[in-house]
Amino acid sequence: MRPDFQVLIYPVISFSDKITHQGSRQHLIGPKLDPQLVTHFSNELHVTANTPPAFIAHAGDDKAVPVENALVYYQALNDHNVASQLVVLPDGGHGFGLRNPYNWFNDLIEWMGNAQLLSQN
Repeated sequence: MRPDFQVLIYPVISFSDKITHQGSRQHLIGPKLDPQLVTHFSNELHVTANTPPAFIAHAGDDKAVPVENALVYYQALNDHNVASQLVVLPDGGHGFGLRNPYNWFNDLIEWMGNAQLLSQN
């Protein structure tokens, strides 16, 4: 069953060498890099027109998970005409949702309303 939408906050999307979060990649597929597993777990390579709409938020100065993860996924969604919104903050680092005055939740609720993902009941 396909979810109705995605909410991705500073996500690890890709396992490619240049933009992955090394710790996530190693914990999921181990220290021996099987190219098939790298491809399998690089979500930007598996977007289709049936991929659920996505709200993505990331900080440009995230040192743990490079912002390129959000950028390549948004581009893949856009290439397949999947409705999505990308918010890139200039600063805030990884985990900005816990210590940044930016309220991404308000933008999420607005996006969900505009995309008619919220119940009207």
